[in-house]
Amino acid sequence: MGVSNGHAYKLIREMNSELKKQGYLTIAGKLPRAYLEKCLYGFSSAVERSDVK
Repeated sequence: MGVSNGHAYKLIREMNSELKKQGYLTIAGKLPRAYLEKCLYGFSSAVERSDVK
């Protein structure tokens, strides 16, 4: 992500708290890749990858 480890974990904690508010179970220090890509790049990876051949 181009940031320090401390800042990266801070971002993961913030995204995990957003997921927790939506009712998902979260694991400290881990984040689903699809959700990370959606937050950082603004698209769903499953949709984008199905279009690419």
